[in-house]
Amino acid sequence: MLFCAALAAIGMSWGAMRPTPAYLKRATVYQIVLRNFTRDGNFRAAAEMLDHVRAVGVDAVYLTPFVEMDRDMDRAGWSPRQIASGFGSPKNPYRISDYDKIDPEYGTDADFKAFNDRAHALGMKVYMDLVYLHCGPNNVLKDRFPDAFQRNADGTVKTTYWHFPYVNFASKGVRKYLIDSMLHWMRLGCDGFRCDVGDAVPIDFWVEAVTACQKVNPELVMINEGTKPEWLEKAFDACYAWPFGKTIRLAMNPKGLGQPMKAATLAERMDAVRAYEAKLPADALMFCYLDNHDTAADDGENRFDRVQPVAAGNAAFVLTFLRRGLPLIFNGNEIADNCTILYGGSCNGGNAKELFAKPNVDGGLIGGASLSVEKFMPIIEAFDK
Repeated sequence: MLFCAALAAIGMSWGAMRPTPAYLKRATVYQIVLRNFTRDGNFRAAAEMLDHVRAVGVDAVYLTPFVEMDRDMDRAGWSPRQIASGFGSPKNPYRISDYDKIDPEYGTDADFKAFNDRAHALGMKVYMDLVYLHCGPNNVLKDRFPDAFQRNADGTVKTTYWHFPYVNFASKGVRKYLIDSMLHWMRLGCDGFRCDVGDAVPIDFWVEAVTACQKVNPELVMINEGTKPEWLEKAFDACYAWPFGKTIRLAMNPKGLGQPMKAATLAERMDAVRAYEAKLPADALMFCYLDNHDTAADDGENRFDRVQPVAAGNAAFVLTFLRRGLPLIFNGNEIADNCTILYGGSCNGGNAKELFAKPNVDGGLIGGASLSVEKFMPIIEAFDK
């Protein structure tokens, strides 16, 4: 019933108003959280797993932040998720102290380049998470630019909901530094960026950054964690499909979202999804997900692969691929990894190779490697026709 009702409700065009690399329209993205992806939690170990990722049918790997994390121990500057994790660690991948340095936890520049080289050799692109709205309280920007942070009327540093300092995009020095940082990672093999809370960063900055970066790589990919139409038209290739993702996740597991959605039926929810998408450029490319680092951290024991059989997750992924957007497979989804730990450590041994041999709650192999893009393609092709 879920499949038929949602399938009947689906329908949108694709592409993007900003010229988009041709491969992106048929691409599948795989998100890697280095800390959890392997037992060692670093680039070298992750590179050894890229053959597995490619075998799933992936075209691009998206890495959550791996640059140097702030070590400040003042909990007043920690995020709610960070505190709730219970690890008592100041290290948060989204609270950055240096945009140009890889955190020692993950390796070196050489390790990152080797990871990219391996991905490229396998035919995959590599995107990295760009966290520019806010940073750590001890970010190097503070010492380089006196106007690095936004300020309140009383002169104190203005902070976001997550208690991190707002970066000041009115500073010419800060803007140049951030764009130069993007170019630095591109020189090491990065092919694109997923931009954290991109809607909250001024569009004129994104236009300036994309213009500079496309001179180095005309096929640069930009994914906005946001929904503003102007951002899509001027700087980004894709935006987040939040309404669709929440609708399907709620249908799978009402407890997972923490609160019920207003629409009473799946058909009504899909009407709301279409109304939202109608506000975007007609050829907008949507970044479609069932799971990501935020949902995995927030859902905890209610992650869908903890409360539903593997078949339910696979059915939901079929719907996700039928969205004709840019589908995301999150860190172990293909083997139904149901880890609840994303801050402070890894879980399940953090080794996908070993997980393949462990039994799942419904008696089969964990996913049984059954989530393969190739298996969905005949359905998708038929739907296109």
